Amino acid sequence: IRNFPLHEGDILDHGSYEMGRNAFLQLATERGYFAIQLLTHEVSVQPQKYSATISLHIDTGKRYRFGRIIFKQNVLDEGLVSRFIGFNQGDPYSTDQLLEIQNALSDSDYFSQVDVRGNRELAEGDEIPIEITLLPRKKHRYTLGFGYGTATGPRGTLGWENRHINKRGHRLSAEAKGSEIKN
Repeated sequence: IRNFPLHEGDILDHGSYEMGRNAFLQLATERGYFAIQLLTHEVSVQPQKYSATISLHIDTGKRYRFGRIIFKQNVLDEGLVSRFIGFNQGDPYSTDQLLEIQNALSDSDYFSQVDVRGNRELAEGDEIPIEITLLPRKKHRYTLGFGYGTATGPRGTLGWENRHINKRGHRLSAEAKGSEIKN
């Protein structure tokens, strides 16, 4: 309410009113209030008094919670992937937390594609199951680099990494560097 763009004494701007109303709806949805309803949303203008009254009554309904987590992947042990989850079943739903999980899994370098979403169609009471779909990166990664430095002269790097030795997340990498002066 403090962040609503219009306050007593401000000049009425219908665009600002709509922006504020939509911000309420968006915030409620991000926090798991999926049954939100606008019961009253009107602007009453009194031109002779140079004033307007905004009536905005919102019923958020119940707040949904995180349900069970469904992993769709065959890259890592489920216990290892579960370490990326920053909430427990029954905690209040939050899209910010889903984005944090998606970013953490993407940054792990195990997966080429990460999709984290709540599936409201499978809701069990007020709990929404979370589906996490993970596609693996290519098993092997090769690197090649060339350069020149005044201290080393011409130099080169050749690298190899096996990203998926096993389902426990172990990796193996090797790198060879060579230059005119150092090997």
